[in-house]
Amino acid sequence: MNKKNYFILLFALTVVIIFFNIKYLVGQISKGGIPPSFSNEVISKTNFETKILTPPDVAKLKAEDAINDTKNIIRKKPRIAVSVFTDIDMDNSGTWSILPDGSKIWRLKIEIPGALALGVYYDAFNLPEGAELYLYNESKTQVIGAFTSENNHESGLFATEFIQGSAVILEYYQPSNINDNLIFHINEIAYGYRFISFPFLENKEFGDSQSCEVNVNCPEGNNWQDQKRGVARISIKIGSNYYWCSGTLLNNTKQDCTPYLLTACHCGDGASSSNLNQWIFYFNWESSTCNNLSSQPSWKSLTGATFKAMDGNEGQDGSDFYLVKLNNVPPANYNLYLNGWSRSTTGSPSGVSIHHPAGDIKKISTYTSTLTSIYVGAPGSHWQVYWANTTNGHGVTEEGSSGSPIFNKNKQVVGDLTGGYSACTTNGAGTGTGPDKPDYYGKFSYSWDQNGTTAAKRLKDWLDPLNTNVISINGINACQNVGIQEQELKNEMNIYPNPVKDIVNIVPGKNDLKGAKITVSDILGNEILNMNMPNNYTGLFRIDMSNYKKGIYFIRFDNLKGNIITKKITKI
Repeated sequence: MNKKNYFILLFALTVVIIFFNIKYLVGQISKGGIPPSFSNEVISKTNFETKILTPPDVAKLKAEDAINDTKNIIRKKPRIAVSVFTDIDMDNSGTWSILPDGSKIWRLKIEIPGALALGVYYDAFNLPEGAELYLYNESKTQVIGAFTSENNHESGLFATEFIQGSAVILEYYQPSNINDNLIFHINEIAYGYRFISFPFLENKEFGDSQSCEVNVNCPEGNNWQDQKRGVARISIKIGSNYYWCSGTLLNNTKQDCTPYLLTACHCGDGASSSNLNQWIFYFNWESSTCNNLSSQPSWKSLTGATFKAMDGNEGQDGSDFYLVKLNNVPPANYNLYLNGWSRSTTGSPSGVSIHHPAGDIKKISTYTSTLTSIYVGAPGSHWQVYWANTTNGHGVTEEGSSGSPIFNKNKQVVGDLTGGYSACTTNGAGTGTGPDKPDYYGKFSYSWDQNGTTAAKRLKDWLDPLNTNVISINGINACQNVGIQEQELKNEMNIYPNPVKDIVNIVPGKNDLKGAKITVSDILGNEILNMNMPNNYTGLFRIDMSNYKKGIYFIRFDNLKGNIITKKITKI
């Protein structure tokens, strides 16, 4: 082997080693892949610009936090980062490299000394079709992207999740046939200074939550594996400050997979529509086992939401709820769940809360004594809960748990966390806190229609668009993101008659029913029929609904081609 070939082989092996040491190719809706510079020997050795920004006064920030955390002991929303303002685009910053085929790569390292992590916020973002944007840390143990034109939003805003360390590298790839339509400007960098941890750091455990917290995949969570898939950690942006909160996706009576998400008003109040378009929702952020040290968690993220409703005063005179609709329908491979809910005013005798204390991996807290009604923001506005001491820990709530759902024994959401006095140890989260102290959840029943008379003040208009007046519904698996081809297939699926009295006929069109799974659910989410079609099935299919009660039903098809189609039908 000659010397030139030897070095080519050595470089290729180096790229492979780097690839397999990137432990977390995870993140927001993206194309995936590896930054082009990783596999280009010449480009990888080419220097590019580093822009060093002045860090904020962290001592001052922590002094402010110490006061606010003590003052707001009931409402648990921790500040985790602040904005460092900047003016960065591809004309005034970074380094361009031209590849032999005429394509181009732009790279820039942004460094802010002392940061635990950096988040990048764009006030102008429009990538041309075919272009790709990647972000990664200096050690290349965290890579996110490729972000593409599919991430463009009508607002022109975008945000990318926290990248570990005090430096983040941006790499933009532009094919040779693209000459215009690039709009790209960074106006803020989120400087993360507390409650931010990363599982791939070998000298760091998973996070900052207290030792008594119970991982969601401990035995305590065995019966809550669907419900956990709807719970998210939320990076909240309000002005130039950033916070952790928790929240959950919710089902609605149409069962059309609209991605509504419930959190607490004290988490979101004050956020502008622009701020909301830069909220980041982290799903599946959990340990795969009960043991922190043996887990290798990953996550999926979505950026942006629009406001729908809130109680209006952070729970001071109401139930402290905040409802948004995510800007994107979660892709099928996110494997998410839209949780059911109940607006019953009867306290559940048992259940759990699933949450992200201190922004940590997903935890579960268990209660075995009946929820009681209590005055927090208004008479009867909240549920009071005392947590049980289970086999693997006490499972309390902390800063960052705010907005998390509490479930009844039927696995339905009955409230969202305002806060309280629970802690792992006596006075562990401030004077008067402890494992035997209560927490308070804004009642779902109160949020339903008791905070006001308009859609912007209540849940009912969004979660019961059919005006069924049902008391509760069960959760469902989130639908996949329907593209043009899938929408055409959905339109070709013909179901008649609708409304139906006895027999409903299903004409699949191009939607092959061979091997398909067919489920029929009522409006409450109860599964009435579940069957798998033979692998050789062709033609018309009929379902006898003569014995079904009158009402609305949903027929769902999962075929072998990966298409998921849901049709609504009315039984008369």
